[in-house]
This record gives sequence, C-alpha cells and structure tokens, in this order.
Amino acid sequence: MKLILKTQQPESLRDRLIAEGFRFPCGGKGVCGRCRIVAPALPVTALDRRFLTDDEMTRGVRLACDKTFDKELHLECMLDRATPERKLDDPEVIVFLGSRTAEISLTDGDIVDSVVVEYGDCTTREIRAAIDKEAIEMFERYHCAKANVMMVAGGWREIEAFAAGSDVEGGGRYEAARFSMPAEEVYLPPVKGGAGSGDLLEIADREDGTLTVIADGTLRFWYRGDSILTAEIPFKPDDPYGARVIKATLRYFAEEVIPTTFIGSENDYVRFTGAVGFVPKGSSLARDKALAAMQSNRVKTALDRLYRRVETVDLVNEDRWQQLLASG
Repeated sequence: MKLILKTQQPESLRDRLIAEGFRFPCGGKGVCGRCRIVAPALPVTALDRRFLTDDEMTRGVRLACDKTFDKELHLECMLDRATPERKLDDPEVIVFLGSRTAEISLTDGDIVDSVVVEYGDCTTREIRAAIDKEAIEMFERYHCAKANVMMVAGGWREIEAFAAGSDVEGGGRYEAARFSMPAEEVYLPPVKGGAGSGDLLEIADREDGTLTVIADGTLRFWYRGDSILTAEIPFKPDDPYGARVIKATLRYFAEEVIPTTFIGSENDYVRFTGAVGFVPKGSSLARDKALAAMQSNRVKTALDRLYRRVETVDLVNEDRWQQLLASG
C-alpha cells in the first residue's frame, strides 16, 4: 500500500504506522526483520543491514521500526493492517523457537495471527513464560480459552530447554500440562542433538542436491540427498575468522556431495559466502510445512522418516575440513 505521511516535527515512523492501523509482527521491538517498507529517502540503519540484503537496500527497502521522519514521506508499506478479531472455536498454535526469539502463530486451518516475542536466556523458565504469556493474550483477543494442539519446533538446544530435559528424541504428542502450556496437547516434531526440528521443517520440501545454510546465532548447513547431512558452526558474525570457516565448510560439502543449489538466510551472518556461489533464499518454507503437519498425520509420518535419514557431521574432527580451513 502506497502512503504519503506528513509531519512538521520529528516523529516515530513505527508509532505513526501503528496509529494508521498497521500491525508490527514483533510489536516494533526490532527483533524479527519483517516490518518492511519501500522508502528510498530514509537512510540505511544498522538494523536494516542486519536483516536486509544489499540488493534490497539498494531498491529502497527499509525496516520501519527504528526510523523517524521530519517531513513529508512517500513510502510503500508491506505491513498488514490490523483486522477485527473473530471468535475461534478450535484454534491451534505453531511456535518456532529461535535464538532468543519465539514466533507464535495462531491458526484455524490458515494462519490467523502471528507475533514474534523475545525471551532472555535459553532456559526452560524463560522460554515457557514467553510462549505462555503471548499465547494467552492471543486467546483473549480471539475469545478462546486454549488451543487444541500446540506445535513447538526450533533448534535442538531450544527444544531441549523447552522440554526441560525430557526424552523427546524422535518427537511425539504429549499432554500440554507436562510443559505448562495453554493447550490440550503439545506436538514436538523430531529433534536430536545437532538437528533441530525447525531446520527439518525448512528442508523437508527442498529438492535433492540442495545445500541450505541457516543462520540463527549459529550457522547450520543442511544437505539433502540420499542421506541428509547436517553440520553446525558457532561463530560471531563480526569475526573475520568466520569467513574462513564458512568458506571451508561450503568447499567441504562441495567436494563430498556436489550440491546443485545453495540456499541461505538473508542476513549479515552469511554475506561472507558471496564469493562462493551463495544464493539468498526467499520466504521460509518451515511455517507452511508446520501448518501442513498440524493438519495431516501423513505429513507427520513423512517428517519422522526424514528425521531417521539425518546424519550429523562433526567438522572439527574431519581432516579434509581442517585442511580447507588452513588453506583459507
């Protein structure tokens, strides 16, 4: 939607768009990167560089949550307008746990509402409290008491924390009271050390030969072929050594499995890969797959089969990877 906003003094763009009826997925807290607008007149900020590609910023794409304007501003807004809430009789909830954030979606067959909330440390108490508080607020808006089923997916560390050390390897359905969640049941897709269920949902429909790079506090590499190989590399995005680590890992996979396609996350963690055939990915497939899994036992069974094909690669103990790392 194209807008012309007028003001005679410095004004928060976030507050103005909220007043105009637009909804920010994370409440405008700067943690999700989804409040996108096209406004070339606005300067690029550090938050833009974190979530947007160079090409997007060149085309004038900006994030609205951290901007101010002090004169007439022409922009194209990609945010959804807030809509009147309706009553839901049999809602379900999909939760994706990332590094310090949880994306919580309410669904009754289609996604009805979605928010991103921050939690503190990756602990059982912090994660459960964040989900519980936001889910209850959603239920109040849509006049329902709790969900029938809540799916919780994410990185293996986050799921391990959410489940408080319970044996959830292989996934399954559990009484929600076990996790103090406002639902009848909690469904946990398959997860094990080094292989998060959120990533598994992301690669479930990728074609064989695809190497997917996912960045969320760590870098995870997933190759889908006869076997599904995964490797994880923790590193800081501003660490120059990180560029060598990524390059060595991509070369390692290129030699071992000869991938035909590279798909990666749209943020500054993976810009180091620009010289080695990196292709930014579009919208995430994980939420669509999660929605399908909520509606079909067949999809759940397919995820279970996929999980059994996963093999974790310990790069640190791979001689060839060490050679590639040393060569720069």
